[in-house]
Amino acid sequence: MHYPQLLWLILKITIYSCGAYILTLMIKDTLPMKTSKILFTLLSALSTSAVFAQDAGISDTGIRYNQVGLGYTYASSTDNSSLTGYALDGRALVNKDIYVSANYTAVSKTDADISRYGVYAGYRLGIASNVDFFAEAGVVSVSYKGTSETTSSTGYDIAAGVNAALTPDLQGSLKISYPQYGSNFSDLNKITFGGSLTYYVTKEIGASAIVSSNSTGTAYGAGMLYAF
Repeated sequence: MHYPQLLWLILKITIYSCGAYILTLMIKDTLPMKTSKILFTLLSALSTSAVFAQDAGISDTGIRYNQVGLGYTYASSTDNSSLTGYALDGRALVNKDIYVSANYTAVSKTDADISRYGVYAGYRLGIASNVDFFAEAGVVSVSYKGTSETTSSTGYDIAAGVNAALTPDLQGSLKISYPQYGSNFSDLNKITFGGSLTYYVTKEIGASAIVSSNSTGTAYGAGMLYAF
């Protein structure tokens, strides 16, 4: 991966993160609607790790990272409420083992709009010829806007998992995360399990499917990505 490409990817991630941050500053703090908040925590599992790229975003374990993506998200809770929206995601190397990533999600239903962004730093370790273990931690911010109430909060998220190159064109990921969104969103602090599959149609273009679940419900995602 050439330095101009890396700088351009980091610029994109910065733009997404700044845009999300400005959005949260526009929303005042009051009490949120509990059901809609619970659904949103499921969408936090849409980000995976980035690793050392030896050639065009491919790690020494054969896993493709260093990419930006856009996707559709849908979440359904145990009380049959649902939210739909979109997600943006970006990842980039710092060095062989350290990476940074950022993601932004915006979802809504008839009487509520919710947005979330996170900025992460992580570490990857090759544990097999085609498998990486990863651990990451980051700052996250979530905001809620209903018909008569709004609130926002900033907290942290920690996660760990594995990424595997199942075939030269098919990549899988398993992840467990534990977000803490602060007192305004204390009901969102749930351990969440996630998994994803990405099929690379070409060296740069991929299609992904994602699922995440915790004690409150399940979220699904589908999207396209561009790998550097």
